[in-house]
Amino acid sequence: MLTIQDTTELDFSTHRHTRGLGPISDASATGLKVHLTLCSSDAGVPLGILQETVWANQLKMQN
Repeated sequence: MLTIQDTTELDFSTHRHTRGLGPISDASATGLKVHLTLCSSDAGVPLGILQETVWANQLKMQN
């Protein structure tokens, strides 16, 4: 059995009415981060998602 991990970002910067999202890798963009772990057989057949976490980074307060 293999476990494969991936972290991706969902960019919602152009969604003007979305609130509470934090910065992603591009400092001018806001959105969500998603990390998941996929389980597959040794033959490469997907068996399912073992774990998934979705979060928004905290916005830094500007002085």
